[in-house]
Amino acid sequence: MTVQTSKNPQVDIAEDNAFFPSEYSLSQYTSPVSDLDGVDYPKPYRGKHKILVIAADERYLPTDNGKLFSTGNHPIETLLPLYHLHAAGFEFEVATISGLMTKF
Repeated sequence: MTVQTSKNPQVDIAEDNAFFPSEYSLSQYTSPVSDLDGVDYPKPYRGKHKILVIAADERYLPTDNGKLFSTGNHPIETLLPLYHLHAAGFEFEVATISGLMTKF
C-alpha cells in the first residue's frame, strides 16, 4: 500500500493566513539530507568581484487570492548554493529590493 502525501499547501501556524508548500511538493523536490561532498575546489576564484545575491526581504508573498505563501528563503535553497560558491572562493553582496535585510 502506498501512502499518498497531500498536495494541499500546509498551514503556517506562525503567521495568520500563511502557507508552506504541500507535503507532496516537499517530498518530490527537496531532500531531507544535504550532501556536502565535492566541496573541494583546488583552484578557487581569486578575483576582486563579488556575487550579487538578490533576496526577498519578507518571508511571505501575498498571492492573488489574498493568502500569504512562503518565499522559499530556506537554508537549503539559499544557503547551500552560497556555501559551495564561498568554498569556490567567491564573496557576496546580499541585497533586497527594499534595502531591508533578508529573512530566512
